[in-house]
Amino acid sequence: MVHPIKVLVTSQKGGVGKSSIAANLSAYMARVASRKTCLLDFDPHGSSSAWMKQAPNVGVVVNHNPLPVSLGKKRSLLDGRAQLRRAATASDVVIADLTWNDATDAELLFDFDAVLIPVSLSAIEIAATVHFVHGMHWVFDSRIRKAPALILCPTRVEDPTGIKEAFTSKTFPIRFLLAPPISADRAVREAFGKRFLVDMQGSAAESFAYFAAAVQETLDGLAKANIANPKRASIDTLQRQFGPSAVLSNFNIARSTHSFSQSRQEVGNQLGRPQLQ
Repeated sequence: MVHPIKVLVTSQKGGVGKSSIAANLSAYMARVASRKTCLLDFDPHGSSSAWMKQAPNVGVVVNHNPLPVSLGKKRSLLDGRAQLRRAATASDVVIADLTWNDATDAELLFDFDAVLIPVSLSAIEIAATVHFVHGMHWVFDSRIRKAPALILCPTRVEDPTGIKEAFTSKTFPIRFLLAPPISADRAVREAFGKRFLVDMQGSAAESFAYFAAAVQETLDGLAKANIANPKRASIDTLQRQFGPSAVLSNFNIARSTHSFSQSRQEVGNQLGRPQLQ
């Protein structure tokens, strides 16, 4: 990587796979992508850091330092930024795990290159996610400051064909990338603190490999775009600046205040079987 990439994995609620993604994506970046990786666990319960510490060492630096949200938004913002800067000085990739709440300052999002939001395919969950991201549209649509890439991550998916209906039937308030889905698998829960998906087999491990490879390629593109255009590394410039990508083509891009077009619905059908080069 040409510069440290900072990724935030966040959600307003538990049980959607946020900590599983943070821990296993960290393991993937360290073991498969051979990147110096740091996991910042901002959550008081520390699920992702506990997984990393209890499982066999894969070379990820783990810091569990909950944000002091009880001291106010500005204090937690300054603390989060300070931790992020320290981690970035010795890392290629920094992955932060944070359960979002009303005491979290959205200004912190500007310090990240990408924000990953896990979401299930239930109508209630998707509606809640739409409401969540709409409240922060001023960050992701910013034309003054470098906006982070927003990546929605379908998790615990039992039937990939349901993705088209779940996402293309909605009108999303801001643009986003839709990651390859992560399959539902009981083995993932049983692996907590014992091993990582990169060391497993099965539907969840296979789908996570596609997911992680897509995220890695996107992050690499963002890193290059940051160098080419440090004022604004728009996700729209990735394919234009660095050429076509079989992995990136499996992402859907939704436009502000518009539903998916038919062409994007057709791309959505491919998400169940991303083709990697």
